[in-house]
Amino acid sequence: MKRVVCVIAFMFLAVTVIGCASTSSSRFGTSSVSGIEGKTEEAIIAQFGNPFKKYTTSDGIKVMEYRQSAEEGGAFNTIMAIASYGMLSGQNSAYVDIMKIYFKEGRATKATFEEKVQGMFNPGM
Repeated sequence: MKRVVCVIAFMFLAVTVIGCASTSSSRFGTSSVSGIEGKTEEAIIAQFGNPFKKYTTSDGIKVMEYRQSAEEGGAFNTIMAIASYGMLSGQNSAYVDIMKIYFKEGRATKATFEEKVQGMFNPGM
């Protein structure tokens, strides 16, 4: 019986620690997009961490997309993060902030920022 309790406690601790991990090293906001133009992909990754996803458009423009839990997502984001032991925080939150950085010839040409976008319950996501 003692062994079963230890295994359950260890699994709970592991899920809690993994759920609290973050995918990006720095929060971003509306002010973040203004200083990005001209930076390399490596400089962006050093500043914000690895992106949520990368893709290339049909006209050859490389895009890096970052997502974070919206600070103003209200109590719903907090309740979801607590109820799921943190596993639904970040890109799976009900409301997320999205920053997209566009690259041409190895340099950032522009960046966009969307606030409080429906994430988890948005059809098609």
